[in-house]
Amino acid sequence: MSYAAQAQSRLEKMVADRYRQAGYDVILRPESSMFPFDLRGYRPDLIAKKGGSNLIIEVRSSSNQASYERLREVVEEVRRHSGWQFVLVTDRDVSGARLPDDYNQVSWVEVEEGIRSADKLKSMGEHEAAYLLLWIAFERTLRIISNQADLPSSRQAPGIIVRELYSAGELSMEQYDAALSCLEVRNRVVHGFPTADVSIGYERLRELLSEMLSAKR
Repeated sequence: MSYAAQAQSRLEKMVADRYRQAGYDVILRPESSMFPFDLRGYRPDLIAKKGGSNLIIEVRSSSNQASYERLREVVEEVRRHSGWQFVLVTDRDVSGARLPDDYNQVSWVEVEEGIRSADKLKSMGEHEAAYLLLWIAFERTLRIISNQADLPSSRQAPGIIVRELYSAGELSMEQYDAALSCLEVRNRVVHGFPTADVSIGYERLRELLSEMLSAKR
């Protein structure tokens, strides 16, 4: 077995262990006969079941290795069946404190609380801190919408989620452009580069968030 295959196998076992610790029954490399519907030759890495929840899990060593176009048909088929969900897991999920499906627990209440806290910081003149707090609320919004749309990208980097939401018709072209522009501001602030337009960026991000909340809630 190649090094890459060994690494993939170890990652799959780690993911399986995380789900078992959370009370799921896990099957590695499930056969197609285990599904009550046709996945057209697709074979996931794991199935995890708990109560009425059935997760079809694809495991990847990094988000860059995930082919969303290849998975799109699978996701569309899975979402037609009540009680079944497609989940894309990466090594970031395994190394983090949360299980991958914990992102489903992010709520609109958390988003609203984050926006209020960000607005308060901005009113105090803490523009960079306010922008980062508002960005957290924005990322939570992206992940909620991605989960609601049953897209496999909800645990990925925000740039990937934005692209997938746009491709799925969940964001308009104007919202897509605005999100990427705000992401650029976020990156400059996080990495300590001078950012003269933080206040302007804040208003743009705030407006984008308001649009998305009005449309999706």
